[in-house]
Amino acid sequence: IDAGTSPVPLSAGRWYAGVFSPDVPAVAASYGITATEIPYPNALVSGTVMTATLATRGAVDYYYVDVPANVSQATFTLTNTADANLYVRGVALAGPHGFDAASTNGGTTNDVVILAAGGTPVALAPGRWFVGVASAANTVVNYGVGVTFITSTETPLDATFLPPTKPGGPFAVVFNSVPGVSYQVETTDNLFASPVVWTAVGTPVQATSTKTTISITPPSGTLTGLRSYRVRQVVVTTPLTATFVLPTTPGASFSVSFVGTPGVSYQLETTEDLFANPVSWIAVGNPVIGTGGSSTIPVPAASVNPSGVRVYRIRQL
Repeated sequence: IDAGTSPVPLSAGRWYAGVFSPDVPAVAASYGITATEIPYPNALVSGTVMTATLATRGAVDYYYVDVPANVSQATFTLTNTADANLYVRGVALAGPHGFDAASTNGGTTNDVVILAAGGTPVALAPGRWFVGVASAANTVVNYGVGVTFITSTETPLDATFLPPTKPGGPFAVVFNSVPGVSYQVETTDNLFASPVVWTAVGTPVQATSTKTTISITPPSGTLTGLRSYRVRQVVVTTPLTATFVLPTTPGASFSVSFVGTPGVSYQLETTEDLFANPVSWIAVGNPVIGTGGSSTIPVPAASVNPSGVRVYRIRQL
């Protein structure tokens, strides 16, 4: 019996157990009865991995995670040094005795359970979910269990991967996109690391339509396990080319010219200590809106910095 058991859930207080013999006629019977309490599970936090040990076959460790309302997908992962299985369940404790979803790969193969809002046969919903890790090995199991959320503001791109014609050959990914937005393909050889290290494949691609295709050449080197890919929306910034018309005398006024994006605001800033941590930048004048052509910002005269250095920059707002 646990907190999610139906029709009678576990609650605090005194519980009673009875032992009944159905034998007719009645005969003397010897028996033993045991009640075992399981402490409330440990909490999992998105983006972190908890490590522990299962000492015997059949042993189960229990966890829970609270899923916020804005989460659209939850990925549960298990790495292990010997055979162990991963169980996920809403409402009640998860384990071999009861679960909504499970991954039971044999040996040391990693286990993954992915639940999504609106998914079938099990849909992810806000609230408390329970995770169980059960040993299926006749030896000690060291493991790491974790969960990663994707929020509704990070909606997956509905990507389709077109497989290579030969192992290790180039392939492509097709995904929904927003014109003018840039996307980056990234890869990792260890999806179960904490944190996962993603490496860029190629350079960002700016979408020109609502459907984008990116060709992918896999990184060189020997692949010893699973290689995963993802497509991520990125912000690509292009450095400004600025021209400074220097003052004729120290401290005199001067100007700076640059070509900005139409409708985008830019601010000239200055500092007298580029090596401070953090650097303190001070706005010079008011923001300037780019026109697509050359824009000029006048820089008023200023007192000479005793250190002999004054640095300027133009920052997109």
